[in-house]
Order: sequence, then C-alpha cells, then structure tokens
Amino acid sequence: MKNSVLDRLKSYFNEYFLDATKPTAKNLFLIVVSILALDVFRSVRFAHRHVLSKLSGTSLNAYYYALKCGRLNPGAWRDVTVSKVLRTVPDQLMEQPLFLSIDDTMVAKEGEKFELRSKLFDHAAHNGSNYLNGHCMVSILLSFPVMAGS
Repeated sequence: MKNSVLDRLKSYFNEYFLDATKPTAKNLFLIVVSILALDVFRSVRFAHRHVLSKLSGTSLNAYYYALKCGRLNPGAWRDVTVSKVLRTVPDQLMEQPLFLSIDDTMVAKEGEKFELRSKLFDHAAHNGSNYLNGHCMVSILLSFPVMAGS
C-alpha cells in the first residue's frame, strides 16, 4: 500500500521536478512528502530524522545537496502551482473572483550553521526582543467563493 500512495503522490508532483536529475527529483519529492507528513517542518535534519530516513536510505547530506544544487526554479514552481490550483476551480465558478491570501511566518532557528538564516524583525515577538534568528516562511492561499444550495 505504501508504494501505491507514494506512486500517486509522485505522479502528482512530477511536474515540479522536470529539470532535475532522477536522484535529485527523488530526493526533492521525498522532501515534499516529509513536509506533507509533518505537522511542523522545522528543518531538513528534523524531516530526515522523522520521515526521510524511514522512506529511503539516503543520507542527510544528499537532501541538502538536492536543495542547494538541484536547479530549483522558483518561477517554474510558482507556475506549476498556479496551473494546478486553477485546474481545481469548477467550470461554474470560473467567472467568480479569486482571493489570494499571503502570510509570512517567522520560524526561529537555534544556532548559526544553516543556510539562509538571517536576523528578522518580528513585530509580534513577545520574547523581550523584536528580532529573531531564523527563516521567514511565506504561505499563499488561493480561495474562491462557493455558493451553498438551499
């Protein structure tokens, strides 16, 4: 059963990895699976400890390498995501307005030995300082109105 679910997920996410080599595409896909499986994605190391090591015998460094050198194109990922989202809109709602919500969430990180860490201003911090070391995670939500029948 595990393989059939992973195979279906892989076929759904394949569009994201068209430019990657097969090993890199596999590792990137497994990172996406770990993001879906975990309640909170704290780090690649955390994902490796709790999900990735159970799905594959691949080392932690291979996942770091895939993220750093995997020729990720954020524009292509955005285009694939928007295309997938628009395919979910029912025909009867195609003329209705769509609402795009964007949220930025600060994720604090301990230590200084990880990529893309920066000192971030957090207006909502209640820890005695308005700054934290970490990442800023951006979420995008596309919503469309649905009419309820009477």
